[in-house]
Amino acid sequence: MDLSRVATGAPWEARGIVAARVARPADAEEVARLLAECAEGGKTVLPVGGGTALASGGLPTGACGLALVLDGVSGVVEHAPDDLTLTARAGTSFEEVRRVVGARGQRLPGLPAGPGTLGGLVASGWTAATAREVHGALRERVIGSQVAESAGRLTRSGGRVVKNVTGYDLHRMHAGAGGALGVLTELAFRLEPLPERLWEVSLDAPSWSAAQEAWLWLARFGPETSFCLARAGEEGEPVLTARIEGDEEPAREGAAGLAHGWGSFGSAHARELEPRDDGDDAGADPVTPERAIGPARARLTLRTRPSRALSLFEETRLEVLVRGLALDAACLPRAGEIRLALAGRAGEVAAFVRDLAAAAARGGPAYRVEDEWPALPPDLPRWSADPAALRLLARVKRALDPAGILRPGSYSAVALERAAAFFEAPS
Repeated sequence: MDLSRVATGAPWEARGIVAARVARPADAEEVARLLAECAEGGKTVLPVGGGTALASGGLPTGACGLALVLDGVSGVVEHAPDDLTLTARAGTSFEEVRRVVGARGQRLPGLPAGPGTLGGLVASGWTAATAREVHGALRERVIGSQVAESAGRLTRSGGRVVKNVTGYDLHRMHAGAGGALGVLTELAFRLEPLPERLWEVSLDAPSWSAAQEAWLWLARFGPETSFCLARAGEEGEPVLTARIEGDEEPAREGAAGLAHGWGSFGSAHARELEPRDDGDDAGADPVTPERAIGPARARLTLRTRPSRALSLFEETRLEVLVRGLALDAACLPRAGEIRLALAGRAGEVAAFVRDLAAAAARGGPAYRVEDEWPALPPDLPRWSADPAALRLLARVKRALDPAGILRPGSYSAVALERAAAFFEAPS
C-alpha cells in the first residue's frame, strides 16, 4: 500500500514517528490552547491533517511531544457563490468542498484526487496537475486565513471576500511550510465556475523531438488549453494530453482544431469528458502502489524554464532508468514542472537526489522532495533555493517559532541554515 497517499488512523506511526501524546481539537481555540501548553513545556508538535503528505518537504524527525490531528476542526464556514469565495476550517475534507461548491456549479482548482484536508493541502504546497498551468498554484487562490501561532495566539490575515482583502499576504507564507511557521485553522479561497464543456486531446508522438514541436505549435498557434501534460508510454514513447474547457461551441471547435493540428506530429484524437471537478490529476500524481515496489521511494518536483521542460523530462527519465530505479513521471511544460516518483534501493534513490542537489547548487533545475520513504540522509537538503532566501526563512522560523516546537525536522532553523551552507559550497 502506498502510505504516502493514504490516510490511516495514525499515519505518523506508519512513518516511524513516535508521538508521546495525540490530541484531536474540536476548534481553533483548542488548537491555540494546546500549542500554548506545548510551548510552555518545550514539547514539539507535529500538525496532521489527513496524514497523506506528512513527508512533504522532508520527513519530520522520529519523535514529537504531540501529534495535533486537525480533522475535527472541519466544516464550511461560508460559501458566497455570488462572490466566488469559500471559507472553511482547515480540517475540511476535499470531498466536502466539492459537494458544497459543486452544488452551485463551482470548483476550487487544485484539489488532488483521493483523501486529504484543506489545511494539509495548503501546508504541503501541492496543486493538482489539472489546475497548475492555467489556474496557478493553490496558494495563489488563498485570500485569507486564521493561524494558531506557536505560542498559542490566534491571528488572521487577508479576508473572506476578495474586495475586503487588505494588508500583507501573510497567509501565503504558510503555503508549503508544513505547519512549521504556524498551524492553519481556517482558510478562504477564490473559486472558479465549472466549465460547460470539457474536451481532452491526446497525441501519440513518434519521438520526443516531435513531442517538443507539437507542444511549441500548441503554445504558438493552438487553442487555449487548461493544461498540457507529457508522459512516457510503456515503451518510452511520448504521449501528450491537453484539455480544453469552456462553452459548448468554442470548446468543441478548439478540441477539433487541436486534434487536427497535432495530427501533423503523430496520431491524435479528441474525446469529450464529463465537466465536473472530480479531482482527476490526469495520472500526474505518482506513485501508484503497483509501481512503487521497492525498499525505498521518493516523490520529487523539478522546476525549470518552460522551453527546457520537455527535454529535461526526457533526460531525467533516461537517467533514472539507467540507475536501475523504477519510475513514474509526468511533465507540465507550460509550468516548467516535472513530477517524479522513484522506487528502488535506498542508496540509489539517495544518490539520485544528491546529484539533483549538486546540480541545483550549480544553477541547474530547482527541486523539492514531496515524499520520502524511508528518510533520505539528514545532510541532504529536501529542497533547493537561493542561500540568502533560505537564511531569511530561517530567521522567519525563529521569529514565529522561537522555541522551535512546530514540525521538528527539515523545516527547523538549523536545517534551513544547513541547506543554505550546502548551496553556498563550491561545486
